[in-house]
Amino acid sequence: MNTFAATVRSRKSLSPHLVTITLGLDTFPTTGIPDEYVRILIPAAGEELVLPQIGDDYSWTYPEGTVEPAARVYTISDHRMVEGRVEVDLDVALHDEGVGSDWARTCAAGQRVGIVEPHGLYKAAADVAWQLLVCDITGLPALARILRCLGPDQRADVVVVLTDAADQIALPSLADVSVRWVVVDRVVDVSDALAAAVLEAELPA
Repeated sequence: MNTFAATVRSRKSLSPHLVTITLGLDTFPTTGIPDEYVRILIPAAGEELVLPQIGDDYSWTYPEGTVEPAARVYTISDHRMVEGRVEVDLDVALHDEGVGSDWARTCAAGQRVGIVEPHGLYKAAADVAWQLLVCDITGLPALARILRCLGPDQRADVVVVLTDAADQIALPSLADVSVRWVVVDRVVDVSDALAAAVLEAELPA
């Protein structure tokens, strides 16, 4: 497992509770899996970035006396080569408080963070004709990339549960995609709405 130093290139708002943060780095070993994610290492205020040493057993160690950066997991929404360097986009869901949300709200161009090499979990086989995809706002970045990777012969029924209708974003895809947005009043109602979406889904014959 490798770690990389990255620099914030830009930050832009997608919706009231979603931002895109673009990072620049020298290399990036993508998995090619649509929902691939990375751990971002966020230095504490006033501290320089120090990358961990990762052992064969995947344990992390830092030099003695180092203030360890906070690690947060985010989906890679896009990546590309620009003038010989890699740019990686992270779409981040904002919560009321927390290290990751505070960083996503305030990070500025030039700030350095660490990246632990990506891993992916979900990649349906190309011959899967139909998928049911259900998520809340934290899963929306992964959902968006999964849909962009589907082919024209595939179909997906999608349910997204939000607490703010203004967080609805475009979900382009070559596939035949049906999207249903469900807005609930309270965060505590999200899990029940997600379960209901699965239980109420009409499965293909």
